[in-house]
Amino acid sequence: MRTLFAVAALLALVTAARAQAMHFTSPGYYQIIDTFVGRFVRAGPFADQAACEATLEPDDPSGDPTFACEYLKERPYWDGYGT
Repeated sequence: MRTLFAVAALLALVTAARAQAMHFTSPGYYQIIDTFVGRFVRAGPFADQAACEATLEPDDPSGDPTFACEYLKERPYWDGYGT
C-alpha cells in the first residue's frame, strides 16, 4: 500500500511538472525536478541561489524524484519535455 501511495504521488508530481511546462523565461536560478521520466524546470527564476533553495522541497527518500537549484543561462532542451 505504501508503494502504491509513493507511485501515485510521483505521478502527481510528474503531471504537475508537465502542466507547468516551459517555465524558463530569462537567465537565473531555477528549481529543477529530476524524475525517472526526465528533468523539468519547476519554478523560477529566483534572484539568487539562496532564494531558490529557500523553498526547495527535500528529495524523496527513494531517490526519485530529486530537487535542485541550477543557474540556467538559456532554456534547456528538456524544459517542456513531453508537451
